Amino acid sequence: MIRQRDEGGAEATERDDRRWDHRRSESREKTMTESGMGERERTHPARERDARRSESREKTMTESGMGEREPTYSVPEPDTVCSAQGAEPCEGGAGAECGMEEPSEGRRTLGFLLREGSRLMRRRFVHHTKRAGLGLNRSEASLLLQVFYEPGVKQVRVAMLLDMETISVVRLVDGLEEAGLLERRPHPRDRRIRTLWLTSEGEAVAAQVVEITKIVRSEALAGFSDSEREQLLDMLLVVRKNLLAAGALVDQAAA
Repeated sequence: MIRQRDEGGAEATERDDRRWDHRRSESREKTMTESGMGERERTHPARERDARRSESREKTMTESGMGEREPTYSVPEPDTVCSAQGAEPCEGGAGAECGMEEPSEGRRTLGFLLREGSRLMRRRFVHHTKRAGLGLNRSEASLLLQVFYEPGVKQVRVAMLLDMETISVVRLVDGLEEAGLLERRPHPRDRRIRTLWLTSEGEAVAAQVVEITKIVRSEALAGFSDSEREQLLDMLLVVRKNLLAAGALVDQAAA
């Protein structure tokens, strides 16, 4: 009998606890709804503290005029051009900011000057192709030139000459073929191999590209006499020959 009474009392106490928890939960939800927090998810106290700090910082920045300020950059005026004849508007202003200054002593190296000269010639090439309305990028123009100078060239050889992956050359060829500038033909002795040929329209575009390369070359060699130009080319050929020979020695040693 006493045991039954104890069990009944425990059950009553448990029911009272559940009712109390329910009323406390309803009271908390009512308070959160009235304060605008009705649907807000409960967060860790540390996260709430960080959120309050962030809101306070944003409020302070807004009141001080820094709230929506965008970063500022030094943007040249549209008519700012380099002092070089026929140069494009610069990205960083005139003079030294456009790279018109002499390279530092540490950059008077063969690698830097070859790379920098090549980069600037490519920029001039793109400038002239845009003015001519050709609508070609550098890779497409280079591929057209390779086929122009070597009709029937294999795709694999083009990839080697342009220092590109074969799949990248395939995509370029696909685009030029779709544009009607290029066509693939089977190799006469091996039908698994595809050779590249210019269409009549492609030949006309390639001829324009050739003329643009002559313009860029004359810009790059302005001030050189004919003998100096030939001497420069001869020296660059020696550089190329030396590097090919060095690579061949490495390949032989690895074989």
